[in-house]
Amino acid sequence: TIDILVNNAGFAPLDFLENLPPEILRMVLMTNLYGPMLLYRALIPVFKKQQHGMVVDVISQAGVKILDQNSAYAATKWGHRALSLVMKKELPFVQIYRLYPGLVNTKILEKNPSELSKYLASLPALDPREIGEFVGNLLEHPSSAKTPDIMLQPGNDGKLAEQYLPLDYLDLQDKSTEG
Repeated sequence: TIDILVNNAGFAPLDFLENLPPEILRMVLMTNLYGPMLLYRALIPVFKKQQHGMVVDVISQAGVKILDQNSAYAATKWGHRALSLVMKKELPFVQIYRLYPGLVNTKILEKNPSELSKYLASLPALDPREIGEFVGNLLEHPSSAKTPDIMLQPGNDGKLAEQYLPLDYLDLQDKSTEG
């Protein structure tokens, strides 16, 4: 049996789309979207057979917010979010949580010489260990989560602060009516 999947991969080439070579675009797609698709695809039969499981999709605030010089990364993170929402509909017996961390203190910005990277490097960032602890606590105590969509960002004290999003905050359904 497999009880838990944590999708936590990210490759962030921060630059204008026109400046990103095709091989970089392929890498960001493969890492940020195709990888989670393959993991879900591999685990669907297992989850269906056992009728339970838990998935934590660590997406990014780039999956809900738009910044310029972020097109490739944001597009794949919006795609990961959509994949997670569809999987929840297809696997209703699996607990699926979506985490949207803000800026995380990793080497991801060091590898990006763009102006956006320089700006982001000046902002408060999350400690990746705190995110790991949050995920561990969520896995141990899933009932503590008020909603399946959770923003993570540095609080005023520099420590991780979570914000539980309303259930319909990220609903992709068209709510318009014809009239």
